[in-house]
Amino acid sequence: MTTDTAAALADITPTFVDVVPTLVDIAPTLVDIAPTLADVAPALADVVPALVDIAPTLADVAPALVDTVPVIADQKEKGTSPEIYL
Repeated sequence: MTTDTAAALADITPTFVDVVPTLVDIAPTLVDIAPTLADVAPALADVVPALVDIAPTLADVAPALVDTVPVIADQKEKGTSPEIYL
C-alpha cells in the first residue's frame, strides 16, 4: 500500500464508520427493492441521456419552481388555486 493510498483510506474511514449502521438498517429494504430496481434499470438507462440533456434547463428553472410551488400549494389549500394547464 502506498503512502497516498494509506492517507486516502485514513481520510475516508470515519465516514465508513458513520454510515455502516445506516447501511445495516437499510439492507433489508435494499434486498426487498432489488427486483424492482432490476426491472426499471433498462427504462432508467433509456431516460438518463434525456435527463442529462435537460439538466441545464432544469437548473435554470429550479429557483423559480422553488419559489412558485409554495404559493400554488397555499392557493390550493385556500381553494383559490387557478387551474394550470401545461
